[in-house]
Amino acid sequence: MEKISKELGEFLKSHPKLVEELGTHILTQNKKSDKTSKGFVPKDAKALASPKMIKKIAMTFLKHKENNKKPLPKEINYFTIVGHFTARLNDKNKPLNQGQVSKILSAKSLPASDIKSMIAYKELMKLEGK
Repeated sequence: MEKISKELGEFLKSHPKLVEELGTHILTQNKKSDKTSKGFVPKDAKALASPKMIKKIAMTFLKHKENNKKPLPKEINYFTIVGHFTARLNDKNKPLNQGQVSKILSAKSLPASDIKSMIAYKELMKLEGK
């Protein structure tokens, strides 16, 4: 083990340029992982959103304590959010796109219009008996 560590030390001393390149590569990898963990930047803002993005919206706003988001009303749960945004995704006239998803994720809370429509839909289902 000591022999390997000596050889590695000698190799690193004799190739300072390689060590510098490896160091900068490691630093840039950390910056990339920080960007992806905080949120995402859409490749094409006008492209349709994916079901995975809709699930990310739901999980982001359900776990509001960990990410400093405002809490949701009690009647709104994971499936309500996923169902609402899936319906918006499947809308023929104006489907949900990646740019809208990134805007929603960067906001402190879900848009009030979305919350109101989710609550109204829940109340409608209660009236129908479903």
